[in-house]
Amino acid sequence: MRRPDRVELAGRACDGIAVSEKIRHVTSHSDPVIPRDQLVAIRTPLIELHRMLLEDERRRYEGVRGRVSATELLQLALTGEQFAWLHRISTIIVRVDELIASDDLPASSDVDVIAAHIRSVLRPAPDGAPFEQRYDQAVQGDPGVLLAHRRVMQALPPAPVTTQETVH
Repeated sequence: MRRPDRVELAGRACDGIAVSEKIRHVTSHSDPVIPRDQLVAIRTPLIELHRMLLEDERRRYEGVRGRVSATELLQLALTGEQFAWLHRISTIIVRVDELIASDDLPASSDVDVIAAHIRSVLRPAPDGAPFEQRYDQAVQGDPGVLLAHRRVMQALPPAPVTTQETVH
């Protein structure tokens, strides 16, 4: 059973401390972060980012082809060529949901793998791969998407520090 004083999630408060977009420790550093809670804390801003990107793509689509209903949008999100680039993010969300819902407790390594994958996918680059270019356009074109991107990155655990050996 999880102790309520160990970790709190985004948007909650603990002992008078407001908790921001990511998990905060409220006890000692020796107290481990619960991987399932970390995944939930990552999922929340990731879903918001996906929603904003979907809405941005919807506006682009409707600007050319006219308004679409919610049902049509769902169909477009699943099968529309213009929306296909969003599937990479959808796939990450599905994987996070699977880990959260699993009967087996997720491990810290699961969180690290998800975080590394998110960092590798959510890289805006105007001269990068097609996904990176499209993501860059969305981040540059909508301040809300930029802020949502930042919230996702803040929710991730710190990236492992790599050291490079210098040869003399």
